[in-house]
Amino acid sequence: MPAPDAIAALDRVLARYRRDVNTLAPGAPADALTSLEGHLGVALPAGYRRFLLHTNGASLFRGTLRLRAASDVAPASAAHPSVVLFADGPAPGQLGAPLTPATQTWAFAPDGIGGHVFGKWDGANLAASHTSFDGWFVGELAVTDGRQLRPEDADRLRFDADPDDPFQRVAQAARLRATQPAEAVNLLRAATRQAPHLVAAWIALGDALAPTDRGAARQAWLVALRAIRLPVPWPGAGLLDAEAVRSLALIFPNPDELEREMERFLTERVTDVLDDREAELVEAVGRVRARSLLNRGRRRAARDAIADLLARLRGTRWGKVPWDVVIELAEVEVDLGAHDEAEMLLRRLRRDGPADRKALGQLVLARVAVNRQEPWAEEILAEALAGLTGEDRVRALVLAAERAVRVDRPDVAASHLDAARREANQVAHRPTLARIALGDAEVARARGDKERARALLKQALATLGDV
Repeated sequence: MPAPDAIAALDRVLARYRRDVNTLAPGAPADALTSLEGHLGVALPAGYRRFLLHTNGASLFRGTLRLRAASDVAPASAAHPSVVLFADGPAPGQLGAPLTPATQTWAFAPDGIGGHVFGKWDGANLAASHTSFDGWFVGELAVTDGRQLRPEDADRLRFDADPDDPFQRVAQAARLRATQPAEAVNLLRAATRQAPHLVAAWIALGDALAPTDRGAARQAWLVALRAIRLPVPWPGAGLLDAEAVRSLALIFPNPDELEREMERFLTERVTDVLDDREAELVEAVGRVRARSLLNRGRRRAARDAIADLLARLRGTRWGKVPWDVVIELAEVEVDLGAHDEAEMLLRRLRRDGPADRKALGQLVLARVAVNRQEPWAEEILAEALAGLTGEDRVRALVLAAERAVRVDRPDVAASHLDAARREANQVAHRPTLARIALGDAEVARARGDKERARALLKQALATLGDV
């Protein structure tokens, strides 16, 4: 199919309608566009520059779609200077109405590898839908001229107008996944071949493959991770979620390779973190690395990895404290017997942290109190239990049982473990069930039933072996 041509498409529209339907300004002088590029600090996309030389702004379909004159083209905001606003149209559901203060805005931004992306700007994110101005313009003309109010019809017209664009292929694949999964995968494979740098295409390919081929899905997600650079080139660019990152651990038979992959991402592909999405990805990568080290018994290396992750995140422009990383570092410090270091971390959490994380901090502090056999351990455990749910609450109940065994109260320990077992069956988390079995073994041993204790210990180890 021939590549979209914005000027040819505009000429066709002008030939079909009376002059008062569409109004065009004369083309912009070349030096005005050079001045605009200097003001923006970015080069204009080639197709868009060609369009402005042809017509310096246009009001189409009686103002339903407005292409800004060069003098009105501007950065989206001081926070997003690389996002450039260049056109306006009706808000969703208002197609065919005159422009109002609630209009939708279109923008472009550099893609980080010498090209550009075009799409809708919502004030915080750019929903990229095309890689060229010509593709965007021809698609938007088709939608506006067709007066399509239904989003699904508008999406079909955009795809028909620019079917070879990788963003359009990803969008079309998303629409086909439920009914034509094989065709969706074919579209995504075509998009990744065409634009191997496009993170969104690799993520979508992994998501599409996951129901039938989890291994191939993880390989696609790994390519996506290797293509990501932080900060992302435009706000709203594709990023892996934490669950996909955690699943990558299963790709590497050698944990050294996994740890090196995660470390490479942190050291080579992250220069800064600007928002919560980016921070979530960095945190997930760092914690996968630390978890692998912990699983191999390398606790000090894991502690160093988590401390490095905490320092990395706190040194970025993101400007927030990653409290889950603070809690994990405190957990590892407790494992290493560094109780004072753990308490220092937890004091800050109790003082400044969010309410839903303070209870987790109390659980870690309870571990310290139980290990030290402090007389106030029960009080700390009660505070933790009051604020915890799910697996974290089960962990607290198991710890309460451990405390009861240590103070020679096996019946109280058994009661805590019964409660833990009821709640653990709901979350169905094997490591948690194994901890409960270990607690049962301790209660049996405290009661003098050594044979039952051995059987329960064997059960716990078997459960852990299945993880």
